[in-house]
Amino acid sequence: TPGAPGPPCVPGSDIVVQVSKGADDTQMVKLALDAGAKVREFAYDRVFGPDADQDAVYNEVGGPIVADVLAGYNGTVLAYGQTGTGKTYTMGILNRVRDENNGLIPRALGHIFGHIAEHGESDWMVSMSFLQIYLETVQDLFSTTLTERDENLAIREDPRKGFYVEGLQEYEVRNFEEAVELLNWGLENRVMGCTKMNATSSRSHTVLTVAVGQRGESSRTPRRGEEEAGGAGGAGARAAAGGDRPVMRTLRGKLVLVDLAGSERVRRTTSKGTRLVEAKSINVSLSALGNVIAALADHRSQHVPFRDSKLTRLLQDSLGGKASTYLVATIGPARENDSETASTLQFASRCMRVAANPVVNEELDYADLCAHLQAQVAGMESKFLKREAAHTEKYEKVVRELMSQIEDMQTSVQRLQREKEEVAS
Repeated sequence: TPGAPGPPCVPGSDIVVQVSKGADDTQMVKLALDAGAKVREFAYDRVFGPDADQDAVYNEVGGPIVADVLAGYNGTVLAYGQTGTGKTYTMGILNRVRDENNGLIPRALGHIFGHIAEHGESDWMVSMSFLQIYLETVQDLFSTTLTERDENLAIREDPRKGFYVEGLQEYEVRNFEEAVELLNWGLENRVMGCTKMNATSSRSHTVLTVAVGQRGESSRTPRRGEEEAGGAGGAGARAAAGGDRPVMRTLRGKLVLVDLAGSERVRRTTSKGTRLVEAKSINVSLSALGNVIAALADHRSQHVPFRDSKLTRLLQDSLGGKASTYLVATIGPARENDSETASTLQFASRCMRVAANPVVNEELDYADLCAHLQAQVAGMESKFLKREAAHTEKYEKVVRELMSQIEDMQTSVQRLQREKEEVAS
């Protein structure tokens, strides 16, 4: 969702970007790379101009993703673009967070806890973890000491949950105020720096993960095939349990909010020393991300290089996996940024070709279901025994009546036999 200005796109002018409407509800970004060049067009789901406010961005990007997370799906928002174009501002973490109107992250937290307040019939649990990737080292931003923060955490792989960070601290938060306090603590630990192009430049990629758990009665409409197959949490599960008694379930959604460090052209930033090393590391990891997106967008590709960087390993589930993912691509509309702008627009176009298949993360309370099934079995056994006893008594009565009739018939036969013998004598 690139941010773009409204002035005409005229080759040779200072402003080289224009926004226009496209077909099928798409929106276009037109870019003139140099004087006399043909204008290039890029189509996106939504384009925000310089007059767009945080409300508009959240309603289009953050709101739908948070709604998915509250329903048990995984969701990701990535901010990508040239340094100094507004990624961190859009995410709402340029400075300390004071209220939920700052940007995407504070608004998402407010959205989550507002929803929880309106749905008190369920048990909720919200936890947060916050890390940065700085010079290809993974650091915990919730660490309490510099030694812990500077520790390079290991990325492990699990057959069930994929890549994860070993030793990353996760804290439970009960309300918006606690979440903001914890977030601000992490923001104080991230690496920021001043460059020629950005006075408050993020020198690391930050990844904030908000896990939302909800425990309550299963009441959702089953997906196609679930009712017949007895799918988890659907009508089939209730039928298996017998009756209309709802089964307790737990939904687990995960919201991943990624503020990527901006790409830099060293010849423009004239970075030296530590800033130069940081810029090289940032550009290498962003290049690896670009290679992953290119492979995912090309459905003929046989290999996706997720292992080429720590960033792509951590984002594997978000990139073309079982999560809903939004990309916020920020651009600089001035002519001196045209090459970086073109690169960002091309990256965003590739991202739109990546297919995703979001899957709800739902767990049935099998202990509750098992106890209910055992109670039902016991009840059925009791009914069977009562019916068996009733039928046995009925059959025994019939047998007694038949035996009595047989005895009467035998007596009659014996009497007739004696009468016959008397007549013969």
